[in-house]
Parts: sequence; structure tokens; C-alpha cells
Amino acid sequence: MFQQQMCTTLGGGPSEPWPMFTRTDSTPESQWLNGVADYLAQTMFETADLVRKHGVDVGYANPQAFFYGKAVCGDPESIHGIVTDLTDSDIPKIDWPFFQLGLSAQSFHPKIAGARLYADTLEAVLGAWPKE
Repeated sequence: MFQQQMCTTLGGGPSEPWPMFTRTDSTPESQWLNGVADYLAQTMFETADLVRKHGVDVGYANPQAFFYGKAVCGDPESIHGIVTDLTDSDIPKIDWPFFQLGLSAQSFHPKIAGARLYADTLEAVLGAWPKE
């Protein structure tokens, strides 16, 4: 129920090639979360590029295209939205100190289908990796 309300609150149809929230509009929350995802992707790419310039054989596998339309609130949704069902290992006040709502650490992490999408991303990059 809470997840459905969150998706409804965050807006309409797909907008960006890699929105963490698939159903986005101009809401500040969805823009912020999608911006965080873009920032992380760009930072990881730049880090791999910097290390490569220092002679390390490293690559970066960008999962954005694989998750298009399937992220939080997607169809099918492959990343958890806000999860309030706690597991034995959840310590909400440590995991989410700024919310204090009893949120699970599973929030905004991949579901099984999302793990498969990450694996597909890795397989695609490794398949194209230069052979010596």
C-alpha cells in the first residue's frame, strides 16, 4: 500500500533514460533521486577512467540502459522502493537515521530481477572486453 502511494505521489510516465523512479514528473523528490543515480553513475565512470589512465586495466559497466522502465515504480519493478517490512538484520535508526520511520535496508536495492539486470550488464561488458 505505501509503495503504491509512493509511486502515485511521484508522478506519471517515464521521462529519463535512467530514472531510478520510472514514473517521474517534476516532483522534487523524483528529480533528486534520479539526480543521485546519475551522479553515482558518472562518478563511477570517471573513477574507472582515472584509474585506467594510471595503467590499471579496469572497466565500468553502466547498468542504466538495462534498467530503463524497470526501476522503482517500473513495470516490472526491479528495484525496491521504500520497504517497511523489517528483516532480522535491519537496524532502521542506523540504516536510515534521517527518516526514523523503521525503513528496511532493502529500500532502493535490487530485487531478484534487478540482480539479474546487473548480471546482464556485467556479462555484456565482459563479453566485449578486449582479449590479449
